[in-house]
Formats: sequence, structure tokens, C-alpha cells
Amino acid sequence: MKPSAVLLIDLENFCASRRDHFSREGRAVDDQPRRKDDLRTLVAFVERATKLPLAVRRAYANYLSLADVTPRDVMEAGIEPVQTFCLSDATGKNASDMKMALDAVVLAAEGDGFEHFVLVTGDGDFLPVVLELKRRGRDVSAVGVTGSSNMALRK
Repeated sequence: MKPSAVLLIDLENFCASRRDHFSREGRAVDDQPRRKDDLRTLVAFVERATKLPLAVRRAYANYLSLADVTPRDVMEAGIEPVQTFCLSDATGKNASDMKMALDAVVLAAEGDGFEHFVLVTGDGDFLPVVLELKRRGRDVSAVGVTGSSNMALRK
């Protein structure tokens, strides 16, 4: 199997962080890049950075409550949208995180050709996932929005 990379995007975190970033800059909504364009830029950046083909590209979110981007936008960027649902009374914030973390570990266990995992999240809760992937011999990169990424994850 040829070496390849895996791109997993915490889309809820990505959209919220981008909103906050542009708000801090004082940029109006009409003056911001469209999320679909952001995703295309992200894919190109990851392909250049890893120098590997992306065998898996997934974006995790509850698309029913996400206003910034649609599943169609995600698919047009060449990414598989993964719909998550909150089954508890809580806010549902962690449903996408849990599915993304589970998929990362399963892919690492099953896919011998997956050499590099790129996790798009600024959430420090992914640190155990990063450490597990590294323990399994995988290269791991975390990509987050400036000013919104957890310090431990950046280190």
C-alpha cells in the first residue's frame, strides 16, 4: 500500500474559531473568505505540507445546526461530511470530537499505509489522540486557527 495521509477536520471548532478570528479583526461577514474556499485552501495546504496524497478527508459536524457551511460545500471541497448527533441532554459539543477521535484511532489501527494524520482542531482534548497516534508510529500534525488553539496541543 502506498503511503498516504489522513485529514480529519473538527468542522464545528474550525467554523467557530474562524468566526472569532475575523470578529477580532473587525472584518464584516461579506469581507471574509467563504468556508468552502477555506476548506479548499486547507486541503491544498495539507497536501503541500505532508507531501502525501490524502487517502481520507473527513469533516465532522452536526450539519443541522451549523450555519457557516453545508454538506454540499464540504463535498465540493473534496471532503466527506460526517454527520454527528448529540444523544444526550448536553449541548452536543463533544459529539463530533468523539467521532473524530474514534475514527483517528481506528484508521491508525487498520490502515498500514496511513503515515501522517492531520487533525484540524484547536481543542486540547485531542492531545490523548495525538499521543496515541504517535505511539502507533504515525506522524501527526494539528492545524488550528491563530489565537484559538490550545497551548498543550500546539506544543
